[in-house]
Amino acid sequence: MARDDGTGALRDWLRTCPEIEREAAFGVDYLGAEVGSWALCGAASEMKRRENILGEAALADRQSREYRLDYRGACGASAAQNLANLGRLETVADWIRAQNASGALPVWEDGRATAVLPAKTAEVENVAGDAARYRLRLRMDYQWDASADA
Repeated sequence: MARDDGTGALRDWLRTCPEIEREAAFGVDYLGAEVGSWALCGAASEMKRRENILGEAALADRQSREYRLDYRGACGASAAQNLANLGRLETVADWIRAQNASGALPVWEDGRATAVLPAKTAEVENVAGDAARYRLRLRMDYQWDASADA
């Protein structure tokens, strides 16, 4: 059985952030074209391996996965609007840090997050017309239940 890496649980958890509107489009690996859209995109992450009692390679029970949290915000000639969009992602990062400190982290059928860590700063990734993609990099450390099949 394939193990779930918790991407869906992380997305659902992020949707509980007060800075992310409940009705906003929130894709996985796809950021919509409309202003106010969000997306959780998986980044290339190497899976850790261990040797089982038979000497075979198996996935380790503890893993880390890199993500990008993208937001499409209105922008333009006004530096104030662009700074407000970056500030919005910084508010999300502060919320993530607070949830991490309290231990209120994503849980799913086969595992649970042990930490969700945002990058120090958000960044502007792409500007096109009157909208831009703003990005916050995340890392989720997680572990699978010992009872889950490898």
